[in-house]
Amino acid sequence: GGGVMEEKKLADLENKLGTDLRLNVENQMILAHTPMRELAQKYKDKQVMILGCKEELEVAKNYGFQKIVSPQQYAAEYE
Repeated sequence: GGGVMEEKKLADLENKLGTDLRLNVENQMILAHTPMRELAQKYKDKQVMILGCKEELEVAKNYGFQKIVSPQQYAAEYE
């Protein structure tokens, strides 16, 4: 996913290709992190560790995860 939401990725692709792809990002675009969107409702109140670039933390927040920790934050807390 590159740390961006599906809508941003679609806009980037359309800009690079110079065309309107007319995709419904909810149903027609899947990025590496897209499956996590469905898990957000189940785990929104539980602490979850998000791996990837720091932008992935924002993607997780946008999906609805509320208690997010990165590996670096976890290591700093428990060293």
